[in-house]
Amino acid sequence: MNPVRYEKIKAKQVLNPVKTPAMPFEHSINPYRGCQHGCSFCYARAMHAFLGLNGDDTFQTNILMKENAPEALREQLRKAARSRKGLAGIGRIAIGTATDPYQQAEGRAKLTRGCLEVLTEYPVPLTITTRSPLILRDLDLLRKLPVYAVNISLNTLNRTTWRNFEPGAPSPAKRLETVRALTDAGIPAGIFMAPMLPYITDGRDELEGRAGGGIREVQIRRFSQL
Repeated sequence: MNPVRYEKIKAKQVLNPVKTPAMPFEHSINPYRGCQHGCSFCYARAMHAFLGLNGDDTFQTNILMKENAPEALREQLRKAARSRKGLAGIGRIAIGTATDPYQQAEGRAKLTRGCLEVLTEYPVPLTITTRSPLILRDLDLLRKLPVYAVNISLNTLNRTTWRNFEPGAPSPAKRLETVRALTDAGIPAGIFMAPMLPYITDGRDELEGRAGGGIREVQIRRFSQL
């Protein structure tokens, strides 16, 4: 595996319209291009090709950081707030649709946190999808925002399967702990079970774990609180 290379880039905009009717949101935010988690099944790998980069492991070793993401977002929301429809025209925002907003680079770059700080000024309903417990760092902001869901992506509790398919992602146990911590803090959170790989991650042992306390328990706990 090649060493990870971080490259700062300027973005004209970070709030991107989503035109697909099947999606439960109208805009997306991805402060990064590429993802160090290196999930082998990630559909977003192909997006590196649009930048003239390879869609192979380059996706996880060449991370592009939109260093002006908070500023670009603030300008877009400022214009939207002054438009005829106002912020209502934005609809719902999904953070983390093509890359994990809390991947390793976020620990120092804090671009996702910067975007959340902007969103506290322009409150728009949002959802966040991540595999990382780093999201707990931003509980102070999440409590101020109209978050309608934090989705912790997890499709197996089998450590061997996890290491084979998601070599750079936090462990399944850490992700379950993150869901519990979020719900204990009053943040609506649950498991995003995707992708389900036939004959690989759809078995009982994969989903429940040998020691119990698996995905099913977290789901029941979440929905009993709604």
